[in-house]
Amino acid sequence: MSNLKRLSALAATAIVAVVATAQLTPPTGKKPTLRGLDPLTTSRAAEAPMNRLIIKFKDQAMDKSGAFSTALAAGHVKALNISTPQSAGVKNLALSYLRSIEPQTHVVLTSEKIHRSSLSSLVKQIAQDPRVEYVEIDEKVYPHFVPNDTFFLGQQWNLQNPALGLPGAANLTSAWDRQTTGNVVVSGANVVVAVLDTGYRPHADLSANIVGGYDFVSPDLGGGFTTANDLDGRDPSALDPGDAVVNATADCPISSSSWHGTHIAGLVSAVGNNMAGVSGVAYGARVLPVRVLGVCGGYTSDIADGMHWAAGLAVIGVPNNTNIAKVINLSLGTSGTCSNTFQQAVTAVRAAGSVVVASTGNDAALSIGQPANCNGVIAVTAHTKAGDNAEYADVGAGTAISAPGGGYGSWILGDGSGIYSTSNSGLTTPGGDTFEAKAGTSFAAPHVAGVAALLFQVKPTITPGEVQSRLMNSARPHPLGTYCYNSSACGAGLLDADAAVSLTQDVT
Repeated sequence: MSNLKRLSALAATAIVAVVATAQLTPPTGKKPTLRGLDPLTTSRAAEAPMNRLIIKFKDQAMDKSGAFSTALAAGHVKALNISTPQSAGVKNLALSYLRSIEPQTHVVLTSEKIHRSSLSSLVKQIAQDPRVEYVEIDEKVYPHFVPNDTFFLGQQWNLQNPALGLPGAANLTSAWDRQTTGNVVVSGANVVVAVLDTGYRPHADLSANIVGGYDFVSPDLGGGFTTANDLDGRDPSALDPGDAVVNATADCPISSSSWHGTHIAGLVSAVGNNMAGVSGVAYGARVLPVRVLGVCGGYTSDIADGMHWAAGLAVIGVPNNTNIAKVINLSLGTSGTCSNTFQQAVTAVRAAGSVVVASTGNDAALSIGQPANCNGVIAVTAHTKAGDNAEYADVGAGTAISAPGGGYGSWILGDGSGIYSTSNSGLTTPGGDTFEAKAGTSFAAPHVAGVAALLFQVKPTITPGEVQSRLMNSARPHPLGTYCYNSSACGAGLLDADAAVSLTQDVT
């Protein structure tokens, strides 16, 4: 497996949720796994106004001789106008016959083109007619969009269509086939996602989607900058200088730099369809890098300030953020119940209209840590390519959903494939651009954050509560034979980007 590590921290610090480096056997009270923990379709497009329906009647349009009759088919459709004179606030809306698929099933037009939400309301109204067996929108279908990024097909299994034999894939290709009501492709365009992490490197496959940013890592006690590792305290540069531990302590073993924030940022919004590298989940969104973690982790107080700032709220001594994030990703955590500081920060940013997504942790535990366990957080556990809960992934009360995190499964071993994204070659200080596969709940959370960005693009007025409900209500069931099958401890199911976007398009 790849060179992954856990960033340890002092009791008051947050711990980045990545895979541990020591091979362990899960202790009592943790999930049973197949092995010890290792260290390390055609989719629907929602164009703007539409006016085509498919209606199947209970009666066939057949004349007395048993032959199909277009006149009778048109008559069946016309008769519906008596019970549906108008719908969804559209006055004088009438139905007309276009053609037949079979004697009972016909393509029907509405007299005006209306938006999907209104057409969905009309479908529900027509479906109540006792003469109708079913009714549905006559969807327009497009060729699947497959990004031309170099590593998309070969390495990014996590973004593919699960129908391709990838049970754990998040179905992004189908979601990207869709369009907003303004005929714009769904990519997260014009949505800002804050990544609160170790900062970022100006990777060639990421830089174009970086906007603003700030370094919230405070000086150490006594005024030093060991944690910050950049010779200063808070400043407008969110660049990651590296978080390598050169001198081991009881809390932090010697380790190379993780470039964790760069990997997370790439998962959210690496530049897509640019004939290079990888594609982000929301490849048209913008990433706001907020540096809150340094060498050996970071402090709750700095993270809370970063959350406030990312959502556009005032932070003492820091200029206001003008690139307000609608989604905040926290691929970090520590044990214990949600602290007052974390809870107040989550409550404040949600009230400001921003969604908070956090990883559950990597201890194979049957409970989740903070801030994932705070009220109002979308807590994300991780699953594998096979759709099984990852052996390291924490689950338990408060888990909202599962997303691709890679690695080996709890009950279905699988091939251990990781999550490929942007990285850096430097062992301690920054080196050159690279791409790397890693595994952990850290890398599951940005899948959900990216899909949340897609939902904000589709419906800019969507609330944090609505985002969570759409994600959870559209999740695919945990597959039969996996650890989480029929278990409420693992959340609503597996993330399905296309289903979440579709549900947001259909529900006003």
